[in-house]
Amino acid sequence: MVRSCRRQRWVTMLAILAVIVQAGVSRRSPSSVAKQLVSDAKSTAGTINRQSMADLVARASKSGGRQLPAPIVTINFGSHDSPTRDGELKDYGLEYAEKSDLGLSWGWNCDLQRLSSTRDRASGEEYLRSMIIPDRHGNCKAPLKWEISLPAGDYTVAFSTTDTEDNGSEASSCTVQGIEVAQLPTENTCSTDSDLSCFILRNISVVEGTPLRLTGSYQQGCKSVNYIRFYEASDDVALGLSTFKTLDGGELAGAKNSDDAALDKFLGTIANDERDVIAASVNAGYIDFAENWLCSVSKMSLTNYFFIATGGF
Repeated sequence: MVRSCRRQRWVTMLAILAVIVQAGVSRRSPSSVAKQLVSDAKSTAGTINRQSMADLVARASKSGGRQLPAPIVTINFGSHDSPTRDGELKDYGLEYAEKSDLGLSWGWNCDLQRLSSTRDRASGEEYLRSMIIPDRHGNCKAPLKWEISLPAGDYTVAFSTTDTEDNGSEASSCTVQGIEVAQLPTENTCSTDSDLSCFILRNISVVEGTPLRLTGSYQQGCKSVNYIRFYEASDDVALGLSTFKTLDGGELAGAKNSDDAALDKFLGTIANDERDVIAASVNAGYIDFAENWLCSVSKMSLTNYFFIATGGF
């Protein structure tokens, strides 16, 4: 029996998840385009649809190819000395303040650098090793928040809570503009082998005079914040960020095959456009994933699917 739906933790899934959706394209007018934040940032505004990420990924898989423009602004969380790529900005735990050379303000409502909440890991991809553990020791007097004074408009946001030395990279209670990222649908993922906990938030609105806000602390389950990137609000951007995989033509498109040749053959046999969802868990021990997955398909009113678990506990 499936218990009540719990938060999604796809960053620890050793699973193949696929959604095949037959959907028409219903377009609406382009959203308002946010002002440029950096003088050399190029506008890449696109058309926004009300389709789910699953619909968009399925459509893109059939049309072929995804392109991703450069972000308007990227904030990397880490220590004072952590490396950043050219054009990216750094937050090392200081309190909210104006960055006069950029015309932006951002920061925390608590001095996390002073409270030793910044970290540089020894392993992992170079630009992902650094991160901030939000109020690691619970010393901030007020509920923790991070804010940035973005120009009013709509944004697509990529938010990573990756800790390169913690495969769990727990994100429960981490919120972006009030949205708890761990509760986002599985298809809203931009996670990779090196960036294990990356979330896509579409059409995030910022009102004039009101900063965009992140909330969550270590004690509440928001164990780390690695970076946040802001793009123009566009379906094309969301698709470019997405690492969600669909089954295409009976093959696991871009996914890693299991070591079980018989299972791979079976999945290829049952994959077709008539089924809504096909999913396979590598090991039946991941029962928490199974429960969350079944909750998700129930919420989407999907009834024609396979769930396959192999191995033992």
